[in-house]
Amino acid sequence: MRCPNADAKFTFPQLLDRLPAPDIKLEALPALRVPPPTEVQAPPAAPIPAPLPQPLPSVPAPLLQPLPAVPESTSLPSFERVPEIRAPAGSLPGVSGFQLNFSSHDIRTPGDQPNVLVAMNPAALKVNLPDLEEGGTMIINTDEFTKENLEHAAYKSNPLEDGSLTGYRVHMLPISTLNMNALKGTVELSRKEIARCKNFFALGVLYWLYDRPLDPTLNWINSKFRKNPELAKANEVALKTGYNFAETTEVFTTHYTVKKAVIAPEGDSPDSATSIG
Repeated sequence: MRCPNADAKFTFPQLLDRLPAPDIKLEALPALRVPPPTEVQAPPAAPIPAPLPQPLPSVPAPLLQPLPAVPESTSLPSFERVPEIRAPAGSLPGVSGFQLNFSSHDIRTPGDQPNVLVAMNPAALKVNLPDLEEGGTMIINTDEFTKENLEHAAYKSNPLEDGSLTGYRVHMLPISTLNMNALKGTVELSRKEIARCKNFFALGVLYWLYDRPLDPTLNWINSKFRKNPELAKANEVALKTGYNFAETTEVFTTHYTVKKAVIAPEGDSPDSATSIG
């Protein structure tokens, strides 16, 4: 390196050596105080609520249940069919039913192959027909076998006309019309309320067919509907009208009588546990 107007030639390190040493005072810096770390506590976690107990779904099941008292020692278990969903009226999923077994001997099953089927509409016929014994008896409410109801039950043709019920003893009765004619003007109820009494009309027909007494059921009606005397009267008239219809017409040519059964005392029968539980 060359320096202008200089007497000597110095390299850059030599030049640095010739420079006066700077007057530098070093003072110790005060110690930096760092506060000790503090322990940070996280807020307590919110407790997770325990899951609420969910109620079990209510699934209808066949039940053995008592019926109105009968003045004879007759075995009377019953079997109820309840739809699992609230389906439209007249559709196959909405079919409900009630099976009653009575015999001259002790019955130990809640449901069995029926001898008689009462079909109040096409859907009831289609759902329950496979359970009916071969050659069994049918009582069919013809008023409900309309084109619309047949379509709801997935029938392509009317089973009352196409010969599909051959092999059964079929009794076709206009139950809805007969019941309406019996109660119209007799009780002060709406047409809808009167229509609901048609089951008692059909029950009256069965009571005559199997020689069953009416009094126990009449007493049950008066007790059940004691707060609604008009409805009690309607059901009583429907029951008696069905009985008298079967007795005075020539629709049925056979009449059955069931003898008394030898029933074990309550608590000794194997069915008692099923009835209670």
